[in-house]
Amino acid sequence: MAESLAFGAAYLMDPAMKNITADLLLETTKKVSSGFKQISQCASDLKKEVETISWLSGGKINTQIQEDLVVISGQKTELNSVGHH
Repeated sequence: MAESLAFGAAYLMDPAMKNITADLLLETTKKVSSGFKQISQCASDLKKEVETISWLSGGKINTQIQEDLVVISGQKTELNSVGHH
């Protein structure tokens, strides 16, 4: 406890320590801010990619569903005609 108080007192009295700490905090803040901007950009890019993939696969999935429905309705028609004979 006494050591940390002594360090704290020395820190408060030493302007050079304040400047070093302030510079480090400023640098750290800049890096963190830059990191968040990069993360935000990545998230934005990823969202666009996911939307594109969803749209592309959605188109294929919808086409496949429509083709399946045509096949199903065709089989249904065949079953109906078989049932009426």
